[in-house]
Amino acid sequence: MRVVGFLVSLAVAVRSLAQIGFRGMHRHPLSSLSRLVPRPARATWVGLALGAWGLLGIGLLPAHAQNPPTPPPPERPDQSAQQAAPSAPADSFELAQQQMSRGNYDAAIALLEQLTDAHPDRPTFRYELIDAYEETKAYDDALALLDRTIDTPSVSDLVDKGRLQHLAGREDEARQTWEDAIALHPERASTYRSVYHTLSSLRQFSAAIDVMERGREALDEPDAFQTELAHLYSLDGQHEAAMREYVDLLRNDERRVNFVRSRLQPFLDQSGDLGSAAPVLEEAVADHPDHEAYLDLLAWLYAEQEDYDAALDAYTRLDDLRNDEGETVLDLARQAADADNFDAAREALRTTQSQFEGTRAAQLAQKMAGDMAYRRWSQAEPFTPEATEAADDAWTTYRSAINSIADADDSPPEAYATVWMRLAELALEVRNDPDAAREAHAALDRFRGYETERTLLAGRIALHTNDVEAARAHFDSLAQEAPSSPPHRTARHRLAVLDLHDGQPERAQEHLDMLLSDFSHTTANDAVAWNAALRHFNGPDSTTVALQHYAHGTLREWQQRWAEADSAYATIENDMPQHPLAERARYQRARLAAHLDSPQASANALQDFAEQSPRHPWADRALFHAARLLDHAENQPSEARAVYMRLLDEHPDSVFASEARTRVRALPSS
Repeated sequence: MRVVGFLVSLAVAVRSLAQIGFRGMHRHPLSSLSRLVPRPARATWVGLALGAWGLLGIGLLPAHAQNPPTPPPPERPDQSAQQAAPSAPADSFELAQQQMSRGNYDAAIALLEQLTDAHPDRPTFRYELIDAYEETKAYDDALALLDRTIDTPSVSDLVDKGRLQHLAGREDEARQTWEDAIALHPERASTYRSVYHTLSSLRQFSAAIDVMERGREALDEPDAFQTELAHLYSLDGQHEAAMREYVDLLRNDERRVNFVRSRLQPFLDQSGDLGSAAPVLEEAVADHPDHEAYLDLLAWLYAEQEDYDAALDAYTRLDDLRNDEGETVLDLARQAADADNFDAAREALRTTQSQFEGTRAAQLAQKMAGDMAYRRWSQAEPFTPEATEAADDAWTTYRSAINSIADADDSPPEAYATVWMRLAELALEVRNDPDAAREAHAALDRFRGYETERTLLAGRIALHTNDVEAARAHFDSLAQEAPSSPPHRTARHRLAVLDLHDGQPERAQEHLDMLLSDFSHTTANDAVAWNAALRHFNGPDSTTVALQHYAHGTLREWQQRWAEADSAYATIENDMPQHPLAERARYQRARLAAHLDSPQASANALQDFAEQSPRHPWADRALFHAARLLDHAENQPSEARAVYMRLLDEHPDSVFASEARTRVRALPSS
């Protein structure tokens, strides 16, 4: 019985052990008891306990002990608490910067104030706190911090203190503080530069000029602070004084002329004029006629101020000084042309040809004259005398340029490839002269790297002369190549129209899909229009025939066979009036009237189209082109303005609305 009682006692002890789930067993009294038992007896004691466990069964244990509980997960530190209360100064500083970047200035200031108080030897914390105060316009707090934490201020500290006083509206105190900063180290150039930078940032230009002039005198260095003073004078509108500083700068170092130009350019861009700066340069050039930098800067200044007569004289003298054989004068012609001052550009080109005859510059001058005329033609409104005059001028000048190098022993300049390409364009688009285009095509063979352009030109010539199969072959050879340059895209566009003309809409769609993969090219709009026509108007044979007629009209327009193009569109309008393409065909016929009749007739027909089909997607386009014909080709400003106004009234969201408003403002109201 004693043994049984002992076993029961052991079982009870084991049950108690199970109730605490074995966790923390080292703290239970039973473990203390085991330490009192001699080591040899511990095994016997444990064995008896396990035996009692087996004899009495686990039924003595409660239910939760039969399924031992899962130990709880290990405790994790509270990360939010860590973020809220950073332990290291670096963490606090990083958190303060984060708060600043988020605009939580109050929180940032609280952290930075703690850091500054706790670490007065860390100027980084102080400067960041000053920045935070400044962001919240708490200038007095920033000044108090400076006074409290800086026992022996440096020049930089005093300069910054003066800046804060100025921002706080305490200007008299600011001026005195800056004086104290200068008095601290008046023998150092860095002192004056430090004050200058701060005054400039505060746009106190006159005060900054005074500081730099005093510094120059105190240091006994008449050439000190030249670039700083010159820039300050410009900022203060004292362009004459600025130029005197730049003249002194260039006297010792001519290589800095480009630097001087870069400093002056923003002020010229802003006002277009530097007042009395030019006379300073003129005086310097007169005193030093062989000083290239002076003359270079003066010539540039004249051109920038659009005084082209004076500029031409200066550039000619500069060309002679450099022995540049006309290249410098040619640069002036380019500048004037880029500024759309064609009269000044032509005068510079004439000077280049007359004074530097036989030079490379004289050759290029003739080409440039043709380039300017070609540019005028490409920008001119169609059906205007200006367009006709510019095209004739470009043709004559280019032909003269070509003839001038025909007898040259060396190969023609690479730039003349462009001349031949533009002659071909004028031959096909203006003069209807395929033979001249063929001459240009043959001449391009003398230049490297123009194979693609030659192939496209060959296709265009073949198409112009109605050799459709040859045209297709040339265009197809380009379409087979991988590149997507402008010639390749033009070839695909032409092939798509030819496929529609031949009743092959599937092949046309393939070319259009390739074009529509990139909208950055000039043929994209045409591709979109043809794609829409193909998808919406293609169907049974009757509608396919309409597309063929429409493509036939486009083909005849490329060939400048205006009457045949009109006939193709008329077939759709008259024989298939219910077809969706009929309205588009009527629009095209209205547009073609400018070629077949007159710009006035075309403008009337386009207005009729807009009135009869007000909901058509091209109604606004019809009004816009009608207005432009009246505006430019017919020179009827009042009538043109009325049509522009109609466009704005009926189609206010049109893509043409912005330009229409511009013209309405420019044209007289009556």
